[in-house]
Amino acid sequence: MTPVYDLVRRADGKNVFSFPAGGRYLVDTSNGLQSMRPLLDDEIIFTVESAARFLRKIGYQVIPPAA
Repeated sequence: MTPVYDLVRRADGKNVFSFPAGGRYLVDTSNGLQSMRPLLDDEIIFTVESAARFLRKIGYQVIPPAA
């Protein structure tokens, strides 16, 4: 049997998504709907914070938007 991970909602303990162990997956929730797909070998996921950190590390100056 292939190991499986479950995504469980804390509020009610309901299993809302399951996916196989191993590999890399993009899991997203939009408008209450969950989706999942495997990431390709050449895909990288950045958050705004990690992108800014990466740019600073390679020498760019990151200026946040005016509040």
